Amino acid sequence: MGKITKKTKKRLSKKAILLFISLFILFAACFTLYYMSDLARIRSIKIINNEFISENYIKSILDFEINDSLITLFPKFKERKLKENKIFKDIKIKIEANNCVVVSVKENRIVGHFISEGKTSFILGDGTVIDFKAQYIDNLALIPLFVDIELEKIKSLAIEFNKLSFDTLSRISEVHNLSFTYDNNMVKLVMDEGFYVCSSIKGLPYVDNYADIIAFEDKVENKCILIIEEYLKAVRIDCSEIESYMVQPEENKGE
Repeated sequence: MGKITKKTKKRLSKKAILLFISLFILFAACFTLYYMSDLARIRSIKIINNEFISENYIKSILDFEINDSLITLFPKFKERKLKENKIFKDIKIKIEANNCVVVSVKENRIVGHFISEGKTSFILGDGTVIDFKAQYIDNLALIPLFVDIELEKIKSLAIEFNKLSFDTLSRISEVHNLSFTYDNNMVKLVMDEGFYVCSSIKGLPYVDNYADIIAFEDKVENKCILIIEEYLKAVRIDCSEIESYMVQPEENKGE
């Protein structure tokens, strides 16, 4: 009786091992078929929420592409690696219907560029300076140019510019220093449609009302806009009147 029991156990043990091996082979075969099939492939990549940063640039730095396997995507790992780039505040990667990989971007916005000692640099919304790379953006004309402004002031301006909407920021062509008799730390913004905005640094967030300001009917078509920081308002005035507020060059004083 004991021998029969031992033989039975051996047979059952062999059957269990064979069953396990068979199941393992079946699982491996199914996994391999799935891995090799289109069901496990990236069919499309969608970039969302980017403003100034080029979609093509973002796709170029992803270390995955269409037809790569979803199994080896590891979104969290990819997110951590991409966030090492200073132009991103945050990145989220998720897989949606039809094997579409969606990359949601939160930019550390490029809010301007400047030229110093023959070298062009970008300034980010947090005041960080990075090297200019043309592939970062599709259209440099959307990025304001800071003209002959010292770096520390550019950094302060960048933080205020970062508060502006994409529409407003993209309408600023150039930024120049401006000194008024009551404030020597002003700036003049060269805008689209031939307008100019004069403002203190603290008054810059009010420039977000630019579209409404120029939409206001002005029969004499004044092209200069003065931001009055104390009252959080803007007035359109004749550009010649702006000159009366400006600090005159040293050589003109006393004449």
